[in-house]
Amino acid sequence: MLIMKSKFYSFGSILIILITIVAIFSGYYMGINNEQLHTSTSKNIYSITLLEIMNNNFNGSMQPRFYMIKNGILTSTSNITIPSHTLIIMTIISYDTPTNGTPKIYSLVNGTINNEITIINGTLATGSMSSNGTNRDWIMNVTSIPVSLIAHTFTVSQIGLNIPIEGGFTEIAEFYVNITGSFYWQCMSPCGLGPSGWSGSMSKPGWMMGILYVY
Repeated sequence: MLIMKSKFYSFGSILIILITIVAIFSGYYMGINNEQLHTSTSKNIYSITLLEIMNNNFNGSMQPRFYMIKNGILTSTSNITIPSHTLIIMTIISYDTPTNGTPKIYSLVNGTINNEITIINGTLATGSMSSNGTNRDWIMNVTSIPVSLIAHTFTVSQIGLNIPIEGGFTEIAEFYVNITGSFYWQCMSPCGLGPSGWSGSMSKPGWMMGILYVY
């Protein structure tokens, strides 16, 4: 009995030592992985800036239009390309006034981190960088925009992304797209021509709609 008991404790001691070693190495391995993951995530950021301007000449009519800003130059938004599995930081600067008739569903922020966007300082539709005069905080996070204040939206229905754009404000949206493919982006505020407001720039690539390529 004494011999068996001695062997039992020897085996138990060895088992405890093995468990301890495994735990130490597992913790070390997880620590390396977590550090690598943190480092990788912090580097996987892609920034894009859109500028929305009112009164662009569209076949003799004044229409709103989205532009991309690349290296200080205005470029077309007919094709917007972003990477997948990457934190996208999209800044949208609006120099416009509210549009009537935006469906209420598009007043809700959707598809961004926490379904929020950040609103920063107002801009006047005249192009001034001063406050637009509304009684709003300088910086605030919101999950929706009142319909009466929406000028446009940046909406990609196929991936569940909707960013309502308050007229005369700068907004920052952060989101991920974890699939690849080609998706249509569209403004869902009837800001174009015709009785419905869905003609003109609303159906023109590079104006109020286009394609979002995710690679």
